[in-house]
Amino acid sequence: SPLWRLEHEIQAQALADLLEEHGIPFLIDRFVDRAYDAMYLPQLGYGEIRVYHGDHELAEGLIRNFLAGLKRQHADRE
Repeated sequence: SPLWRLEHEIQAQALADLLEEHGIPFLIDRFVDRAYDAMYLPQLGYGEIRVYHGDHELAEGLIRNFLAGLKRQHADRE
């Protein structure tokens, strides 16, 4: 099921790495327009991460904690 809307490719890779580290199977579903040779659709974001329903709660918690940690690091630098 859809888990998280991705803003850009770098975020997609970081979250994919996080889920892999915890052994959670996932799929990144990119938002592209196939009519224009897989052109990226920025108004929708990069895509979304999908996980099995049984992994949804754990994966969401991991992602929220990871992104909150990034925000804290950014705030500490300012």
